[in-house]
Amino acid sequence: MRIYKASGIAPLPGVFIALIAGLIVAVIMGSVLYVTRRYTGINLVILFPGLAGSVVAFVLFKAITFGKVRNGVIAALIGVIAMVAMIGTYHYSLYQFQFKDLTREVLIKTVALPTDAAVNKFSDQFLKTQTGAIGFFGFLQLQAQQGITFIADPPKVQLTGVGYWIFKAFEYGLVMLVLVIGPWMAANEPFSEVDQQYYGPEQLILTAPLANAAPIKTVLKSGAFEEAGALFQHDRTDFPRVELAVSRTATDSENLIVTASEVVQNGTGELKSKVITGLMSQLELDRLRSAVVARFEPAAR
Repeated sequence: MRIYKASGIAPLPGVFIALIAGLIVAVIMGSVLYVTRRYTGINLVILFPGLAGSVVAFVLFKAITFGKVRNGVIAALIGVIAMVAMIGTYHYSLYQFQFKDLTREVLIKTVALPTDAAVNKFSDQFLKTQTGAIGFFGFLQLQAQQGITFIADPPKVQLTGVGYWIFKAFEYGLVMLVLVIGPWMAANEPFSEVDQQYYGPEQLILTAPLANAAPIKTVLKSGAFEEAGALFQHDRTDFPRVELAVSRTATDSENLIVTASEVVQNGTGELKSKVITGLMSQLELDRLRSAVVARFEPAAR
């Protein structure tokens, strides 16, 4: 049984589609985070960025498979870019709108109609005084100074300075993990280079008692297909059991995706866990299935 490995091909149109889709959704979700923070006052750390990142990862998964990108590194890089766009949109919106609106409200007390230039100048002066930096980066430092407050009962915990950055690295690191794993998995979805298409749904072909899971894995891994066939049976085995399923494309008979899984039943349905998956040719699969047939043929008289 051969191990499936993505070809690493990344068609330029597919990369462009995934990148644009990722950036658009990342900016939208970053804006949603900002609007939620500003107008509701809710700032559920980790949870909100995690949910937003999951939405972006889902869209990227679909865009990468639609564009037939089969390079995990490039797909993961697109995820990182989307992450930067989402978090950057969120923080820059806080700076450009919320912070500067507060600055404008302060200036209105002394200047009837402060201009944008006056607001920018005053905000930079304030940031320079508080952090030593101006503009967006000064605002990020101000956020670190103000920190994050976690309300516990009865005390409250506040993280500022280095503690703030450590927490943000942890929080956004989790989001980035989601936005890297999702696209990487999409790029490694089984794809036939012969037919230029993804594999179809799995079709169950054989079952075996659950006790045969370990020997099935061993013989399939070694390529002993006749021995593997002898471990299966045509009649549907009772649960729990091992199921052997195959996925195909239109004409690629040299590269079938064959998966052996442990399947158990619970109150709501079936729980499935993979034992082994890999590539087999139609000829190899026929050898395996012929061994099952031979096992149940009546003895010659």
